[in-house]
Amino acid sequence: MPLDAWFHQATDWPDAVLPAYDGGSIANLPVSILRAFGVPVCVNPLVSPLDESILPRELLDNARVVVLVVVDGLSSAALERDAFCVDVIPPVIKRTITSVFPTTTAAALTSLQYGTSPGSHGMAGYTVFLPALGRVINLVRFKPVDGSSIDSKRLDPRAMVATPSIFDRLRDVGVGSVVVSHQEYERSPLTLAQSGDTEYLGHRTLAEMAARLSSAVRRPGRRFVFGYWAGIDMLSHTWGPASDAARLDFRLFQRALVDGVLIPLRDRGEDAVVIVTADHGHTTVDPERQISLADLARVVGGWAGPPTGERRAVGLTVPTGSRAMLASAVSGRGAVVPVADAMLHGLFGPPPHHPELISRIGDLLLLARANASFPYRVHGENKPPALGAHGSLTADEMLVPMLVWRFGR
Repeated sequence: MPLDAWFHQATDWPDAVLPAYDGGSIANLPVSILRAFGVPVCVNPLVSPLDESILPRELLDNARVVVLVVVDGLSSAALERDAFCVDVIPPVIKRTITSVFPTTTAAALTSLQYGTSPGSHGMAGYTVFLPALGRVINLVRFKPVDGSSIDSKRLDPRAMVATPSIFDRLRDVGVGSVVVSHQEYERSPLTLAQSGDTEYLGHRTLAEMAARLSSAVRRPGRRFVFGYWAGIDMLSHTWGPASDAARLDFRLFQRALVDGVLIPLRDRGEDAVVIVTADHGHTTVDPERQISLADLARVVGGWAGPPTGERRAVGLTVPTGSRAMLASAVSGRGAVVPVADAMLHGLFGPPPHHPELISRIGDLLLLARANASFPYRVHGENKPPALGAHGSLTADEMLVPMLVWRFGR
């Protein structure tokens, strides 16, 4: 049964947006870039390139430099609401594509740097259970969520994904790569897991990011430049994705992109393609529509395994016979589906799947609908709840923009 038919039948959630791994998702984008540089792409576990109706092959082919800028947390809805860069320098392509599942940075950024789905690369959540360690690990910080310590030799970020990254595959055909991201992330475990020893240019501000991107393009030879901006995601979590703070940061990002990257490339006649997309979107959550996992545990009689994921996409293992009680407790706010069924029907992407996928997540997925959430615990009055979140399958989380500019031809 196709993914959409199974999911809508299993959840009665008709407006859920499902990942389009067959040629319409962010996981397909790096494969299109690999193909443009002459890298063989008909290899497992790579997904297919983006569909020609979304990104025509000739738009990237023969470009000397391809720049991919990922804006963390930017939904298509936010672009439609606040974009001005498309009027200043119109892109050749303006499309909406899907994120991957789960719609979270560890999973989606890994897909954008490997060309594989979360089901294949195994970084399938904000937190996952690693059987070899017996702990739930935060994949952004690479630390146990219980606060304990782990010998770094037992948790090697470079060994988290067993297949070559896009940077490795380009290196094999003689194409260099550069990562441009915040200087604080340069030697972070997540960076090492996703880009390894690829050359890294750190920035501190949007202006410096734009300058770094532009200077990387000016180097001679064929090159892939991967840029990343985290500001919108951080502000959206705290203040909400429609907040003045998040919207202003997006406008500042666009100003830096236009003045620091697009106009200089156009004026110099650089042979370059610039692609802007996001890892996932963001949705506003309602503190009145949250149910803590602590409260749910009391309903089902405790957990049979540690919860994983995050508050809008939780991995759970419940006592035998408790699934119906869980589904009843979250009715109207969440959907409950077996992880094995989600794998079988392709929610995590096509096979091959990581051999530990179910172990890393749990037996069931608890997916937040609309503006609900399932935090570990409800914060007290002295710590207000975050107003933005992601991880689930609403349009605001799943649908992200893709803008493409082509210069120098």
